Amino acid sequence: MYRFFDFLRFDQVPDKPVGELPWHYPYGLLEKIWLVVWALIGLTGAVYREHIAASTELFGVSIAVIALVLILPQITIRLNQAAYGAGRIVVSVVSSWATYERSAQFLEAFRSTSYEMEMLLADRLLFGGNPSEWTEVLINPVLTEYLQLTYVSYFPMMLLVALALFFARKNRVLFRYLLAMNLAMVSCHFFYILVPVRSPFLIADDPQYASLISYSIPLQGLWWTEHLRQNLLDATVMRYDCFPSGHTMHSMLAIYFGWKTNRAVRAIVTVVGVSIIFSTIYLRYHYAIDLVAGAGFAVFWIWASAKMTAASWNDEPTPQPQLSQKVASVLQHFSGNRPD
Repeated sequence: MYRFFDFLRFDQVPDKPVGELPWHYPYGLLEKIWLVVWALIGLTGAVYREHIAASTELFGVSIAVIALVLILPQITIRLNQAAYGAGRIVVSVVSSWATYERSAQFLEAFRSTSYEMEMLLADRLLFGGNPSEWTEVLINPVLTEYLQLTYVSYFPMMLLVALALFFARKNRVLFRYLLAMNLAMVSCHFFYILVPVRSPFLIADDPQYASLISYSIPLQGLWWTEHLRQNLLDATVMRYDCFPSGHTMHSMLAIYFGWKTNRAVRAIVTVVGVSIIFSTIYLRYHYAIDLVAGAGFAVFWIWASAKMTAASWNDEPTPQPQLSQKVASVLQHFSGNRPD
């Protein structure tokens, strides 16, 4: 039992450890989080198998992801640190996407209500109306096309930051970025189940919301907008995925950590990230309260990821001895007066 709790300690992060290796090496905090999350998903699927559609598939995916998280680090750590870092990126991508898919199954099984009315009322209370309606004065085919393209570049943008940190060999920053992103993913999917909400564009034609939301100008782009919107709607398995705004949360994290990379990536991520955040309102995918919640979570995970890794990793390089200290050490060595 004590060994199990030691396994969950936050300060055991594999990074060329010196001395005796911990018994659970090479599993760091990132791997531990996904092992716990997927164990809970699999256990929930097994307990409520009569209520969850395709529960056998859910349990099988849980076993597969757990196997990936357990086996891949054992392979990559025997190669080199670069392979280990690349493996962590793979684990993050696979686990995050699979969690989104499984969240949809839980929603279908357990959702008893939805909270679109509460979101609309919250927007009215905080902002005096519906901000996505206000953006109708800005609607332009060129702007719509651009924002729709940036909206679907969400995952490539996050991956770009991870790859930039990886190739720059900023392993410590990469680990913290992956940790923050994965915790953000888990919190998003948890709240989608806890607070199911559909997008404004999905409820705009529903008579029960007519007094609170109404769009008079359709969103039309140049070439790809309609195609992308329909494909995105067809590809996503979840309709109740608004609160909090994952696009806002992850874009802010990508911008923050993108500024720890090179100038080109910094510029790309900043422009694309800000565009994505604005597009969530302009394209009628989110309520303004979703953005507020997403931004709050982003700030929290930036802070939490620093705290959780501070015990073992420091983003600052280890200070080197001053020249005078080196000279003094050499003189002591040759004079025979060695320090105690």
